[in-house]
Amino acid sequence: MHHDVFISHSRSDKLTAEAVCHRLESEGIRCWMAPRDIMPGLSWTASIMKGIESCRILILVFSGHANRSEHVQREIERAFAKGLVVIPFRIEDVPPIGALEYFLGFVHWLDALTPPMENHIQSLLELTKKILPGYDTGLRGVADESLAPLATNEKKKRRGLRKQRARSRVPRAECRHHSGDGS
Repeated sequence: MHHDVFISHSRSDKLTAEAVCHRLESEGIRCWMAPRDIMPGLSWTASIMKGIESCRILILVFSGHANRSEHVQREIERAFAKGLVVIPFRIEDVPPIGALEYFLGFVHWLDALTPPMENHIQSLLELTKKILPGYDTGLRGVADESLAPLATNEKKKRRGLRKQRARSRVPRAECRHHSGDGS
């Protein structure tokens, strides 16, 4: 099943993550969130990977707990590797550390530090709507076959942009081992 948004969070921030999920889904934005969307009997890791692959956006409910979560770090790494838009939704005033500092150091944050939380979740909803392709035109997960070519063109554009970004990266320098014996 296709989803629009993957919600990454620490177990300790489950209530905030659920509030974000509920608000987005009330507007028709399909969310994937563990453990809710992991079917019993299936691999946790494989389910998370499929969840990330099925989305365009990853929203990170960022806190001190998320900062220390190895699962959150892996989800963020996979999201960047898959080319998802990552939106850090910061609910605690803590700086990212380790791998999260590496990945999130250049990403614009959406701060949700002051009450009421509902106002920040509304801002997150509006931002998500702007980012999702076809949200206003209804082309997400096209059911109407007459609109399918438009959705296919959108996918081709995204694929082309990813290829263009990959080509524009500076190639790694070749490393050669020099043994010092003339070989």
